[in-house]
Amino acid sequence: MTYFNYTRVLLILVLLITCAGQSIGQTTDKLKLQQFEEAITRGEEFLQAKDYAKAKAEYQKALSIDPQAKFPKDKLAQIRKFYIDPKDEADFNAAISKGDQLMASGNYAAAKDQYAAALIIKPEDRSAREKATNAAKLATDREQLLKEYATLIQAADKLLLEKNYNAATEKYQLAGQLNTGESYPAAKIKEIENILAKQKALDDSYNKVVSEGDEAYMDRNFALAKAKYEQASKLKPTESYPKNMMERVQESIQTQALNAAQQEKEINENYNSAISLGDQHLKEKRLNEALQSYQLAGTLKPGEAYPKQKIDHINKLLAEQEAALKAEIAAKELAEKQKEEARLAEIAAQELAEKQKEEACLAALALQEKAELQRQDSIKAANEAIALAEKQKEEARLSEIAEQEALALAEKQKEEARLAEIAAQELAEKQKEEARLAELARIEEEKAQQLELEQRSKIDQEYYDAIDKGNQLYAQQDFTSAQKFYEVATELKPMEDLPKDRLLLIKNILLERLRNNLEVYHKFVNAGDLAYQSNVFDKAIEEFEKAIATRPEEPYPSLMIGKIRKLMEDNAITNLITDTIQLPDTTEQKYRFNTIEMRLRKNNYIVIKARKTSEKPPKVFINFGKDSQKSGGIVLKTIESDEIVDYLLRISAQDMWYRKDNNWISLYSEGGNLEISSMQISQGDIQGIKE
Repeated sequence: MTYFNYTRVLLILVLLITCAGQSIGQTTDKLKLQQFEEAITRGEEFLQAKDYAKAKAEYQKALSIDPQAKFPKDKLAQIRKFYIDPKDEADFNAAISKGDQLMASGNYAAAKDQYAAALIIKPEDRSAREKATNAAKLATDREQLLKEYATLIQAADKLLLEKNYNAATEKYQLAGQLNTGESYPAAKIKEIENILAKQKALDDSYNKVVSEGDEAYMDRNFALAKAKYEQASKLKPTESYPKNMMERVQESIQTQALNAAQQEKEINENYNSAISLGDQHLKEKRLNEALQSYQLAGTLKPGEAYPKQKIDHINKLLAEQEAALKAEIAAKELAEKQKEEARLAEIAAQELAEKQKEEACLAALALQEKAELQRQDSIKAANEAIALAEKQKEEARLSEIAEQEALALAEKQKEEARLAEIAAQELAEKQKEEARLAELARIEEEKAQQLELEQRSKIDQEYYDAIDKGNQLYAQQDFTSAQKFYEVATELKPMEDLPKDRLLLIKNILLERLRNNLEVYHKFVNAGDLAYQSNVFDKAIEEFEKAIATRPEEPYPSLMIGKIRKLMEDNAITNLITDTIQLPDTTEQKYRFNTIEMRLRKNNYIVIKARKTSEKPPKVFINFGKDSQKSGGIVLKTIESDEIVDYLLRISAQDMWYRKDNNWISLYSEGGNLEISSMQISQGDIQGIKE
C-alpha cells in the first residue's frame, strides 16, 4: 500500500471516528457525506503535493458542507501557517461587511450565511464567530417569532371563519404586536370591525323587531306578533327564538279561536239559562228575580231584543204593582179611618143606648113613684070616694100602659143599639181582615226586600273582601295573584272603577316586567350561546340555567342543556364510576384511570351525577394527580338537592391537568353525605359543533 493510499484510509477512519458525533452523525444525507469525503480527500492530496491554494479551496468546500466539522478547520489553520491567500482578506472583509448590513436590516438568516462564509476563510476569527453565533440566535428567534406569528394568524383566520370575532380579534392583535411590520393583522381587525358594525346594526334591528313582537304578543295582538317574528326570522334565519315564538303565536291563535268558540258557547248557554230562568220567574210573578235574569241576559247579548222587551214589560208590571201598592196603602189608610169611625160610632151608640136606658129607667121609676103616691092617695081616699077610686084605678091602668110603652121604647132603642154594635163589629172585622191581608203583603215585601238586601250585602262583602285581598297582594308586589282578585271584584260589581284601574295598572306593570324579563332572558341566552360556540360548556349550562330561572316556559335553554349533556355522554373518554356509591362526610375515594393522551386533554370535563343524602349539604373537593403526587384540584359547588343532578366541571381549566400525565382523580366530601351514581371524563373540544 502506497503512502498516499495509507494516508487516505487513515484519514477516512479519523473522519469516521472524530466526526461521527459532529457533522456526519447530524445528517443522513448520503450525497452530502460523499461530497464531504471527496473534498477532504482532494484537500489531502493537494496538501501532500503542497498545492496549498487548491488544498485550501477543498477544505473550505468541505467546511461549507459541514460548518461544524473540526477536521477541515484544523487543516485550514495548518495551511495558513504556510500559505497566505491575498484574496482571503478581501473576501473575509466583504463577507463581514455584508453580514453587518444584513444584520442592520433585520435579515438575520442571510447575515448568518455571510458570517459563516467569513468563518470558512478565517475559522479561528473570534469576532466573526461571535457575530455568526449572534446572527444564528437572532435568526432562530426570528424564525420562532414567524412561526408563532403564522400560528396566531392561522388560529385567527380559523376563528374568523367560525365567526368567533372577539377571539379572532385578540389573536390578530397578538400577531400584530409580535410582528409589527406586517399589515395583515390590522387589515383583518378592520374587517372584523366592519363585520361587527354590520352585525350590531343587524342585532339592533333584530332586537327591535323581536321586542315589538314580544310587546304585541303580550297585548294578544297575535297577527302583529307573527309578522314581527317572521321579520326577525328573516333578519336572522339561524335564530331559534323567533321560530319558537311563531309556533307559540300559532298555538295562541288556535287557543284564542277555541277560547272564543268556547266563550261564545258559554255565553249562549248562560244567555239561554238566564232567559229560561227569567221566564220561569216571570211565570211565578217573581218580578225582581225575573228582571235580574233578563238584565243578565241583556249584558251577555246586548243586541238581543227579547230581554229588552221583557225588561220593559216587567218595569211596566212593577209600575202597576207600585200603583196598586199605593192604592192598597190608601185603602188601608181609609180602612183604618173607617175602623176608627166605626169604633167611635160604636162608642157613641153604646153611650146613647146607656143614656136611653137610663132615661127609660128614670121614667119608669118616676111613674112607679107617682103610681105609688097615687095608690097611697087612693087608699087614703078609698074611704072617701069609691068613685074616685075607680077613676084613680083607671089612671093607674093608664100609667101602667105608659110604663109598658116606655119599657117597649127602651127595648126598641136597646135593639137598635145592639144592631148598630153588630154592624160596627162586622165592619171592624172586615177592616181587620183587610188590615191582616195588607200586613201579610207588607211582610212578604219586607222579606223580599230583606233577601235582596242580604244578597246585596253578600255581594258587597265578597267585593270588599276581593278588593282587600287584591290590595294586600298588590302591596306585596304579587301582581299576578292580585290580578285574579281584582277580576273577581270586577265581576261582582262591573260598574266600579277601582278594580278596573288596578287591573290596567297591573297589566302595565306586568308588561314592563315581561320586557325587562325578556331583556335579561336574551342576555343569558346570548351568553350561553357564546360559551357554547366557544366550547366552554360548563359556563354555557350556567347561563342557560339562569335563562330558565328567568323564563321557565321557554324551551330553548333546556334543549341546549340537554344537547350539551348528550354531547358529554357521547364523547366520554373514560368512565370512573358506573355503579352508585356512597361518600360519607370527611371521606375520600380515589379512582385510577389510564393516562389520557396529550392531544385529548384539551377542554376536558368531569361529569358527575350526584345528590346529598344528609340534612346538611356537602361540599365536594375533586383532586387529581399522577401516581403518588397530587397535581391540583377543583371545588364542586355545594350539593343542595336530594334528587340526582348533573354537575359539569371543566377540569382542563387547571394548567397541571394538561401539562402532567395524571392517572387518578379523588373525591372528598365535607359537611355532609353524598351519593354518586356516575362520574366520567369527557372530551369537550369537538370540532364542527354548530347549530
